[in-house]
Amino acid sequence: MFDDVVGATAGTSGAGAVESWARVESASCARRVAAMADMFHAASAASGSAERDLWCTDTWDAVAAHIGAAQRITHGAASNQLLIAVALHERFPLVAAVFADGLITYQLVRIVVQRGALVVDPSALHELDRLLADALSGREPMSVAALEKTVDAFVAQVDPHAVRRTETRARGRSVDVGE
Repeated sequence: MFDDVVGATAGTSGAGAVESWARVESASCARRVAAMADMFHAASAASGSAERDLWCTDTWDAVAAHIGAAQRITHGAASNQLLIAVALHERFPLVAAVFADGLITYQLVRIVVQRGALVVDPSALHELDRLLADALSGREPMSVAALEKTVDAFVAQVDPHAVRRTETRARGRSVDVGE
């Protein structure tokens, strides 16, 4: 599949080349994210990994350290990327497939994982994954706020109690305490 995405760049120029290479970049990022999730699953399945939860550095930290070293980024940044990678592949496999096709960006994947984090019901999560994969594969360009609202609308559709509430809803309310 990746080879097809790269092959589509042949003979392109101008805006067509920019579009083709942007899709290659997203597909390449999807492969990197999948490799991170695979690293974590392999480390978790390794002999003796169950006892590592009691160590000062557990399996998660060890994998994040490897990822950080490989990408020359901090441990915190690597841990965040690992969180996105594992959540994407465990919770949103259909969205991961759209990402692997290069049709969505890492920024959008991060929004999906963060905004869908509170959905815990397996059937609701499966439905959310399906709805998002369908909607996002042919989406129009949107601002980050519009993307968040779109994802939140799908979350509200499948699990109304899992929608992230923001501070802005509470900003209009205040309590003043006097003497």
